[in-house]
Amino acid sequence: MAELPFDLNRSPPLSPEPEPPNRDPGKQPATAINEPIQEQEVVEVPGLIDIVVLKDMIEYQRALGMYPFEDQHRMQAYSSHWKRFGYGNAAGWKVKIEELRNKYKDHTGGVDEIDPRQKAEFIMWDMVFGNKGN
Repeated sequence: MAELPFDLNRSPPLSPEPEPPNRDPGKQPATAINEPIQEQEVVEVPGLIDIVVLKDMIEYQRALGMYPFEDQHRMQAYSSHWKRFGYGNAAGWKVKIEELRNKYKDHTGGVDEIDPRQKAEFIMWDMVFGNKGN
């Protein structure tokens, strides 16, 4: 397994908060705290960089012995702490995980052929998805 170029115990910073869309000023956006969200509605997962999510998935796998995307109920449990702070809903997290799964799927070269700025993210992606044949 490739050596990570950073300490896995330290979280990388979150990306800057995106500008909220123009909404009715009297109504808050739906979150798991203030409004129930219909399961079929996809609430995107904004503001999190991919490496933060991958790091969280590796920690989850180390703690429980399986990845959250292998079981829908575990996926919901995995993303519940993010949903509490308004980062998407269950449907949005399914979309986010699918985007991550496909991000480097077609990359045929090794880690040396990756842009140096994406090297740590690719190594973590490979730890999560690389050996699964996904």
